[in-house]
Amino acid sequence: MRSILLLVLLSLAAGESFAGVDRFSADRCLFASFAGLLRGAHPNVEVAAFVVAADDGALSRLLWPRMAWVRSQTFTGRIPKGTVAIVHTHPPHEELPSANDMAESRRIGLPFFVVTPTAVWAFDPSAGKNVRTTTAGDWIGAATENCPRPHRSVR
Repeated sequence: MRSILLLVLLSLAAGESFAGVDRFSADRCLFASFAGLLRGAHPNVEVAAFVVAADDGALSRLLWPRMAWVRSQTFTGRIPKGTVAIVHTHPPHEELPSANDMAESRRIGLPFFVVTPTAVWAFDPSAGKNVRTTTAGDWIGAATENCPRPHRSVR
């Protein structure tokens, strides 16, 4: 079993709480931004981001600074205003959120999405379970069609 530490050393700052992960699954452009996390990333180096809701409800991805640590990613600081989830990559053969992902998701009360080339899974802390949020097949191609949306990095 993979020993991953996606340690989020954060203090919750006006984060919004969402019940379940269904709302995220319907946003194809958000999933296109998830696919972007895989571009240029080494399979054993995790890339992470916050999922942030704007005042109008639009969801976007806010990248964490890349640490280039093997099989882990850490962010230290305050969760940005409007954060509704955490998303990060896993190696292709490890699609499901790890035990550490689930524990951190429960601790901060936000869903954790895991992105691989073959699937996107989420741990929903309100339901206490993993949910597959993409269907089999080319989820990346389907998600990235007609979804140009800029994304920011955490400064």
